[in-house]
Amino acid sequence: MKYHILKLLTSPVDPHSQRRELNSLIEDCFKIATVQVKYQLSKLHKPGIMGDLTAKDIAIDAIAPLFTPAEDGLIYHLTGILATWSPSVESEEQARFMLISVLSHRVRQHINSMMRESDPFFAKILDSLNYHIKKEKLIKSEKLKVSYISIDDPAKCTVDYKTYEDLLNLKATCFTIKHISIVDILSQLEENEGDPVAIPLLALAKRIKEVNLAFENPIITCQATETEYDIERLSSTAQHTVFEKLRYSYLEKGKLSENESLMIESALREIMSDLKDGGVKTGLYHYIELIDNSITLEIYKLKYHNILEYLLKVMKKELVHLLSVKNELSE
Repeated sequence: MKYHILKLLTSPVDPHSQRRELNSLIEDCFKIATVQVKYQLSKLHKPGIMGDLTAKDIAIDAIAPLFTPAEDGLIYHLTGILATWSPSVESEEQARFMLISVLSHRVRQHINSMMRESDPFFAKILDSLNYHIKKEKLIKSEKLKVSYISIDDPAKCTVDYKTYEDLLNLKATCFTIKHISIVDILSQLEENEGDPVAIPLLALAKRIKEVNLAFENPIITCQATETEYDIERLSSTAQHTVFEKLRYSYLEKGKLSENESLMIESALREIMSDLKDGGVKTGLYHYIELIDNSITLEIYKLKYHNILEYLLKVMKKELVHLLSVKNELSE
């Protein structure tokens, strides 16, 4: 490295006088964060959260807040972390470990935020699971940057870490969210293995979504507020809102023709269907091509990408609004 991390972070960084060292630090942080992004995404079973973003795009967004100057022009964030880090950092090796830990945490936070934004149904299930974790007095821990749930504390005993594939071996009825018990799921896995087990939180949320949204009349239940969400009704309401926006903002203002508007509407229906089933596919062009394969990727990017991307954000925002409940426990 072209600088000493510990020396650089012992006081606020001045982007002007320390530009060379700062640029080297940012470059190294970017490389570390990109690796972390690829690793985290490989564990999620949710490729759709990336949209049209690359791992490098996500890494940049994740670490950018660390290097945002304060009003006086100095960068304090990493310096503040160094001052409160325990055990105290006294060597270059310890400083490097701290930096990697901070970057890993930033990446996890950013991807978690992306998941909530990309899939409101998934976010609501996570909220409900966090309520159950507290209610059932379960242990939430991490291993290799993956969040796990267990009955026994992994710090005090040997725990068998399970995967998403292990959850597929249990009956689908175990994941009916209206009557779900995480303790029962863990107990069934322990009966099969004989040892204490831990299950990945995000994989559990994925399995719950798969099971519950496959019902003829799918619902998501929030035990904390005793609220049931009719998924088909919510989806229909959100679609109506975004179709109104499509008509008023694009069709009636002459920005899209009638045929183009119908094509975008059809694409949004397909996106909503995928959103309920698992997640939006990487690359929104897929949905336009599905409806009209005569439209090339170049034409799509030029004429429709910004419109479809914006309307998708409107639809997700409306879903979040419809799913929001005051006083609900969340992470």
